[in-house]
Amino acid sequence: MEAGGADSGESVSSMPNGAVVSTVVGAHSPQLLDGCSLDKLVEVKIARFLSQLGEHSPGNLYTFFMGKFEKTFLTQIMRHTGGNQMQASRLLGMNRNTLRKRLRAYGIS
Repeated sequence: MEAGGADSGESVSSMPNGAVVSTVVGAHSPQLLDGCSLDKLVEVKIARFLSQLGEHSPGNLYTFFMGKFEKTFLTQIMRHTGGNQMQASRLLGMNRNTLRKRLRAYGIS
């Protein structure tokens, strides 16, 4: 189950610091996203996902969320470094072999 998919439409949430955040994160208005911290963006997405679960109680949410985060994070790091695994491993502070293993696990080249 993906929260905030294309069929859910875009909604806007007001954040405690007064900033407004689109709960559909992606290629939307950078101005909306720039006013919020990463923590707040993640908080909004997780809260929306959990509210959409309702009474449904799937197991393994920790693994689900960590996998989503790690795959996206590593993909962005690899884009940032132009695919240079040595540079990416230094940036991440992890051994290059560990990075390669994680990239393979997520099918990231």
